[in-house]
Amino acid sequence: MESLVVIPQTLYFATYIALADNRLYDKEWHRIEGLLQSQGFDEEVRNNVLSIIMDRADKITLEETVEELKNMPMIVREAAVSMGLQIAYEDGNFGEKENVAFQGIRTQLGIEKKRFEVLCKTAEMIAQGTQDDMKEDRIIIRSKSLYERYEHCLLSADLYSNVIKEMAVIAKEDIAYTTKKVEEIEQEYRVYPQQLKKKTNKILATQSHKNNDDERKQLQTTFNDLLETINNCVNNAEENMSVLRERQAVASESFTISFMGRTKAGKSTLHSVLLGGLNSDFIGRGAERTTRYNYIYDFQGMRIIDTPGIGAPGGKNDTEIAKEVADESDLICYVVTTDSIQETEFDFLRHLKERNKPVIILLNKKDNFVRSEKKYQAFLDNPLDWYDRDGEDAIQGHIDRINTYVSLNHDFHNYSIVPVHLLAAKLALKETELKKKEKLLLGSRINVFLKKLSDRISSNGKIQRSQTIYNSAIYHLEEDKKALQDQSKSISCLRDEIKNTSDEALNKIRRYGETKRNDFITSFNSTFDAFLKEDVRKFANEHFDTDKKQLNEEWKLFLAQGDLEKKLELSYSGHWELYQRKVQDILLDAEEDLKFNLEFGNLSNVHVIKIGEGKFIVQLLGVLTSLVGAFLALSNPVMWIISGVSVLATLIGGFFMKSKDQLIDAAKGNLYDLLVENVNRMREMNLETLLKKYDNARKNICEQFDSFNKVLCSSLSTIHQDLENLCEHISETEKELNKSYGARIANYMMNTDFYRINEPKTMLELVVKRVYKQHIQLLDKRLYIQPMYVPKEDAEDILQERLYMNEEVE
Repeated sequence: MESLVVIPQTLYFATYIALADNRLYDKEWHRIEGLLQSQGFDEEVRNNVLSIIMDRADKITLEETVEELKNMPMIVREAAVSMGLQIAYEDGNFGEKENVAFQGIRTQLGIEKKRFEVLCKTAEMIAQGTQDDMKEDRIIIRSKSLYERYEHCLLSADLYSNVIKEMAVIAKEDIAYTTKKVEEIEQEYRVYPQQLKKKTNKILATQSHKNNDDERKQLQTTFNDLLETINNCVNNAEENMSVLRERQAVASESFTISFMGRTKAGKSTLHSVLLGGLNSDFIGRGAERTTRYNYIYDFQGMRIIDTPGIGAPGGKNDTEIAKEVADESDLICYVVTTDSIQETEFDFLRHLKERNKPVIILLNKKDNFVRSEKKYQAFLDNPLDWYDRDGEDAIQGHIDRINTYVSLNHDFHNYSIVPVHLLAAKLALKETELKKKEKLLLGSRINVFLKKLSDRISSNGKIQRSQTIYNSAIYHLEEDKKALQDQSKSISCLRDEIKNTSDEALNKIRRYGETKRNDFITSFNSTFDAFLKEDVRKFANEHFDTDKKQLNEEWKLFLAQGDLEKKLELSYSGHWELYQRKVQDILLDAEEDLKFNLEFGNLSNVHVIKIGEGKFIVQLLGVLTSLVGAFLALSNPVMWIISGVSVLATLIGGFFMKSKDQLIDAAKGNLYDLLVENVNRMREMNLETLLKKYDNARKNICEQFDSFNKVLCSSLSTIHQDLENLCEHISETEKELNKSYGARIANYMMNTDFYRINEPKTMLELVVKRVYKQHIQLLDKRLYIQPMYVPKEDAEDILQERLYMNEEVE
């Protein structure tokens, strides 16, 4: 294999790749450290690498590094990518996100896809150590072998190597089982959004025919907004499951212990002690805050993680970074100090309780006795005085305070408190004089802590591995289900609010429409009555002796020049305008009511439908145009020709029987009566037509509004039901995982392998009922027969839940 050209930028790039997942594996640092030594880089390059790892303000950025590499020869660019790929493959998992990131960098550096694939394959083989010639390549020469690095480690896996091997076998089965179940849910997450979109589009296509284009667009926008919100929720759930699977796969063969606590509590010092000084590069000096990522040490089936300080000022998502490792941790050591036990330090415990994690609280005695030779000698003379003493600074007082904080603020009862003196342990690590070393170790009580860890692993390691694997999967499923149920509840409440608000608005529109109909009839008749009383009477008096041809023309002219049409138009338009404004007011009020109810009903995260923007009254705008002028259309001149004939016949028939004045009055009366008859007929025809148009318009408005909301509510019901179905599938998966977890617990309690998760028939009669974080109930008559090797109280301490075996839940 050809040697790779290594320059400082190669190291900087590889370091950023190592930290891309917010964690630094010791084996990754070992590669980088080997390069620093083998390539003869000076102290400045080493400090630049450490600045990146410690996230210092003056660090060289990734962007600067890539920009410099772009100007280098191809052989140098390929070397940088090759080294980065070796780092990426080092943890045994080259994920999709890493691949996407590398593809972008590959493009920036001008490396062809086929060449990149060759570099990937080579890096994978180097990381796996499958080619002997590659192991000796200059690019991966180490100062020491990984095995030698851990030869002084106090946390020796040799003490429980057999247990670790057994744990690895069980973990492999458990991870295979949980991975299969999680992947089934992931698949549902992937197909769910597409299926839901098809359903809502079908509803829109088949049920929105009564709505105009604007309303259909609004419905589509509303659906898209809702679907986007749900998609984000589902995609987040899928991503969580994917990350979980990757993390568990990496940690599958190891027992993982994570150290957490506030910054400067002593976590890194504790690591240094346990690892025999292995991580001395990352121990802070003075006020320097060094741990900015999760540092992972993996050896002989043991895996320990140093996390960033929780809640530290200026930290980059430190709490999130620390929470990431909880899923893969079998045991968590939470470090606090005697000089700063604050209630806020224990807020993080609730995250651990949610994951049902066994916790050891490590109480670090802060006492810098090395500042005084007299104090140092006093410590050596009586190493455990700090632990045994009574009085104001007694350890028991600190322990009582911890118990008070935890009991008052957290549903977290099963934990152990181990007081230690980490400074003494750190000094012992460097001490060369055997007697002083032994006294410092005694005073540190680090052996008490190691004994606690050893007992946990030896006695409970197997069940804790299963607990970590199953609970991590169930925890994330529970979180996903809660998020989806919240969405489902919001959708259901939104649907009900829309339905109730819309029904109320629709009833108001109908009631007001009926009121305005009656008002219009009254106004219409009043206008006609006034017309008959004044205008028609005057016309009859003036035209009683006009011949029929002239009478017809005069009447037409009278109607054309008169103000009846204007009066009717004014009356009609006034009522329509009032109706239109009232409908819009009702809809705007409904929108405000909906918005208020959502905001103050804990539903402020749902989309507020704009039901008062005038979309539902668009048809009203054209109604008046179609109705104005209807009067003239109905007053056909032919009718007045007939009327004229009738008037003349009456006049001729009574001419010789009455005086002239009487004849004139009679003629006026007869003409007036005929005009009244014809005007009333015209009134009826106009009123009937106008009311028909009015009623049809009102009906269309109500149907349109009702149709819009029915389509919307129908879609919301579909979304709600589909979310409920998805949550039900998650619950079924949880039941299956809980059953396998219950089988592991039963085997642990009986110290046997009676139940085997790969052989379902062995678990047919086992019933497991669990309320996550509260209790787990195992029911099987065969459990009465088998002797129990583990006391129930001890099991509950590990499981972090009440355990009922063939017992009724309290």
